[in-house]
Amino acid sequence: MKTTRLRQAGFTLVEIMVVVAIIGLLATVVVVGVKRAQKDSQVTACHLVQGKIRVAISTYQLKNRTIDPNEITMEALAPYFDGKAPECPAGGEYTFELGEDADGDETVVVKCSVEGHNKEEEEEE
Repeated sequence: MKTTRLRQAGFTLVEIMVVVAIIGLLATVVVVGVKRAQKDSQVTACHLVQGKIRVAISTYQLKNRTIDPNEITMEALAPYFDGKAPECPAGGEYTFELGEDADGDETVVVKCSVEGHNKEEEEEE
C-alpha cells in the first residue's frame, strides 16, 4: 500500500516574511517621497509669498510716498494679505531690507528664516 502525503495549502513563514519585508520597503519609499514633496511645496509656497511681499512693499511705498523699506513693518503690510502679516508655510519669519539685484540695481531683498527657503541660498549651491 502506497501512502501519499497530503500537502496543506498555505504560505510558509519565509514567504510571509518576504512579503512583509517588501511591503515595508515600499511603505518607506512612499513616506520618503511624500515628505520630500511636502518640503518642496513649502519652499515653492514660501517663494510665492516672498514675491507677494515684494509687490506689497512696492505698493506701500507708492501709496505712502516712502522709499526706505526699513520704515515698513510686516504689520503695515497686513492689509495686502487679508488683514494679517504674511506667514511662511513652514513657520518661518520674513525679513526684508534694501539690497542689490544681479544687475547692481537697488531692490528690496525678502528673506525667510527657514534654511533653504531663500532663492539666494539655492543659487549658491
